[in-house]
Amino acid sequence: MRLIILACFSFNLVAHPTLKAGYPTGFSDELPGKAGNSLRSQLLYCIEQRSNLHWSWQSYPTTRLFHSLASGDLDLVYPAIFSAERETYAIASEKLFYVRNLWLSTASRPIPTKEKSIVVKRGSLQVEQLKERGFVKLVLVEDFRTQLDMLDAGRADLALIPEETFLSLQAQRKQRYSRLEFNKVAGGFYLSKRANKAFLPALNQAIQGCLPQFTPGEN
Repeated sequence: MRLIILACFSFNLVAHPTLKAGYPTGFSDELPGKAGNSLRSQLLYCIEQRSNLHWSWQSYPTTRLFHSLASGDLDLVYPAIFSAERETYAIASEKLFYVRNLWLSTASRPIPTKEKSIVVKRGSLQVEQLKERGFVKLVLVEDFRTQLDMLDAGRADLALIPEETFLSLQAQRKQRYSRLEFNKVAGGFYLSKRANKAFLPALNQAIQGCLPQFTPGEN
């Protein structure tokens, strides 16, 4: 009898392996692991359920999040912007959303020149994108809210923030900002190259099954 119970327990572990998933501290959307009110939250929950994996979520600062993915301490990161640099240590899922990044200014019009100071979230892909374009006067902070605080206080000339995050934060402020598009890039999930090889096909099949049911906003 004991052998039968152990065999069933082992089968359940194989059928529903645990996927160690991470998301950034201060994530602006509803937390993963449940079906919230937003379409993106419901889409993520659909993917979790359809994948037949057991998702174990934990939040990390952005820099540590991707270090943990590279080391294999995490199997998956969400949400993540796709980039060639990240694909040296991780594997992208099928595309799930687009991110539209905005220049923000308290002036009448953002003028992004190399001489101006730019506040940006530490560890975000925007930091590397700015460096690639020759911007060097970068002020790194831990979260998006602090970016707007520094812009309001005149401690930076410009901020670079994803559009949907900005719209969520702006609703809580009296200050008004001028905007200019920086870029628009694809994103989704990243899986560690050290993760269980069964995770990626299960994840992509779940995305294919769930995505047609939803129209997520740009991140």
